[in-house]
Amino acid sequence: IQGIPNEARRTRVLRQDPENPAVVYAGTTEGLYKTSNAGRSFERRTAPDVVVNDVYVDPANSNRVLLATDRGGVLASNDGGRSFAPSNAGLSERKIAALLVDRRDPRRIYAGVVNDKQFGGVFRTGDDGADWRQLSVGLDGRDVFALGQAGDGQIVAGTSHGIFVLAGDAWQPRNTIANTRLKTATVKMRGAQVNIEKQVSEPPVEFESLVHALDVSGKVWVAATAYGLLTSRDQGASWQGGPVMDQGDFLSVAVQGDEMAAVRDDRVVISHDSGQSWWPMGAPTRLTHMRCVTFSADGALWLGGLEGLFFTRDLGKSWFWLDRLPLGDIGDLSYDAAAGRVLVSSRTSDQIYAIDPQTMTWAFWQSGYRIALVRAAGGRLVAASLNDGVLVGPPVPPVGGQTAGAKKLKPNFPFN
Repeated sequence: IQGIPNEARRTRVLRQDPENPAVVYAGTTEGLYKTSNAGRSFERRTAPDVVVNDVYVDPANSNRVLLATDRGGVLASNDGGRSFAPSNAGLSERKIAALLVDRRDPRRIYAGVVNDKQFGGVFRTGDDGADWRQLSVGLDGRDVFALGQAGDGQIVAGTSHGIFVLAGDAWQPRNTIANTRLKTATVKMRGAQVNIEKQVSEPPVEFESLVHALDVSGKVWVAATAYGLLTSRDQGASWQGGPVMDQGDFLSVAVQGDEMAAVRDDRVVISHDSGQSWWPMGAPTRLTHMRCVTFSADGALWLGGLEGLFFTRDLGKSWFWLDRLPLGDIGDLSYDAAAGRVLVSSRTSDQIYAIDPQTMTWAFWQSGYRIALVRAAGGRLVAASLNDGVLVGPPVPPVGGQTAGAKKLKPNFPFN
């Protein structure tokens, strides 16, 4: 049968219409095909980028057809396959790499998705996760690894190829790097040749590197990228920066006032002038692989990595290890300002921890899923599971409240 064009594709399933034997659906890696004449000719009924793993035809109503697909979940048709629409409740079976809770409305949550190409991008809910809407126009199939909210409320995404700002329901790129450099010039002063240095603008370049993390809440935006550390003082219209100490691959960044801290796997750096200059910071000698960093309201800097959780109150001169915290390989940290607690998670665990920096008490919750990251959404916790979508937890009391599992932490001796 030569009905399906013999291009590079795999046919994964053939499903016959139980009411009409001449109608057969072919689910392929390049879309759904349908024949109405027992295979003499086939017509594609979906876009070619739909990967069909299975087909179901309702025996009681052959116009009802369901497709099990890669990335897009379940697609449903009520007109015999002429058109399909998503038939997925919530945001499940997805790999979520970024979560953002809207400061103005904690019921509005944004989720950044990876590995789903045109079916991914960013999803938004306005009802605590009951319903999600895809926002991917302008991202062109890019993975989304970071989400942030600016002071004026606009949403910013860090992707596998650059930085984008949400304008209405579409994303617009903000990827111009416009650096300056010192140039030595010779001028004549009072009859003598004098060398002077002045700032000159370098030709702008377009940034297309992977963005691991960003903070756009203040006047100066900052992004931790595979290329290096970038800052913007004009809401993303232009960026300055690049490799720090000739290195890139920065994984996490934290901001508190003019202080900025960033980490890569083997280094912590600090800026005291909103990213204009960066300096190496002393790191815990016990910590061999660093993952994430955040500030708490008291000015303490928290650092998570392979060997657990550490904090410093003097910007790296001395570090304390929370050795009683039964969680290693810390994958994500965030500060819940409303409740005054540090939220901690690990990709190797299904538990979520909250630490009160003042009393050093902690509480934990069992999620039932391995956790990539966790954020506070009003009185609830919202988590990105490692491979199973977004989890919305029940209301939780403060760390000092009557919470099962609340314990007192004892920081270990400082590591210099």
